[in-house]
Amino acid sequence: MKFFNVTSLERSLEIIDENFKLKEEKIDTEDSLGRILCEDIFSDLDLPSYNRSTVDGYAIDVSDSFGARENSGTLLKIAGSVDIGKVAKQILSKGEAIYIPTGGMVPQGANGVVMIEDTDLLGDDILINKGISENSNLILAGSEVKKGELVIKKGTKISYSHIAMLSALGVST
Repeated sequence: MKFFNVTSLERSLEIIDENFKLKEEKIDTEDSLGRILCEDIFSDLDLPSYNRSTVDGYAIDVSDSFGARENSGTLLKIAGSVDIGKVAKQILSKGEAIYIPTGGMVPQGANGVVMIEDTDLLGDDILINKGISENSNLILAGSEVKKGELVIKKGTKISYSHIAMLSALGVST
């Protein structure tokens, strides 16, 4: 009877590792589908990078809306507007409201957005007909990814969602 030598699983894996090293190469993110990531990817920034509105409405200090309700609203002065895709440079003061579109950057001093449907326009003022709580109708900076967070682990097979994340983080290669 003829016998043969058997190698343990651990030794077999060592032999494979010793003889079949994967070659590392730098490629464009858009061409990385199906590739294996050779290093951990950490975020260099918060995503989103700023607080943004989830509705068309008015950015306010929510304490200005306390007690506001239908037939007994709170009157605020319109202090300006935020353009979509632009940095909100204006600083909101108490007693003011700044118009903001969906996706717009929330101005400094605002901690909530009242929906346009819950307001009445009265010349240069708005009447808020519904109170809101802090962070209402906001997506907060870093709510999806925090700066320094591990977003994709070494050894991960790159999928379309990974490519989207890498692109959002500004990783091009």
